[in-house]
Amino acid sequence: MKICISKSLLAILTLWFFVSSGPGAYSQNLQVNFGVTFRNARLMPLWIADAEGYFQKQGLDVKQVNISGGTQGAQMMVSGGVDVSYDDPITCIVSTAGR
Repeated sequence: MKICISKSLLAILTLWFFVSSGPGAYSQNLQVNFGVTFRNARLMPLWIADAEGYFQKQGLDVKQVNISGGTQGAQMMVSGGVDVSYDDPITCIVSTAGR
C-alpha cells in the first residue's frame, strides 16, 4: 500500500513541477504528455485535476498517452515521446540499463 501511495505522490509532484513555473510564464499552454500503462484508481488524482480544469488554469495541456507496457514507457521517456510516465520503476531501470 505504501508503494501505491508513493507512486501517486510521485506522479502528482512531477506534474506540480511543471505547474510551479506558473501560467504567466508562457503565452500558451505547455503540453505535457503523460504516459500511462494501465487505468486504475491510482490515477484518480490525475483524472480529477483534469476534469476540474486544474491543469488548464495552470497553463498546462496534459495529454494521457496509453502505453502497452513498462519497456515501451521507458523507451518513450528516453526518446522524448512522453514527458512523464506512470509505470513500474523496476521495468524502467531494467529496460534502460546499459544505455
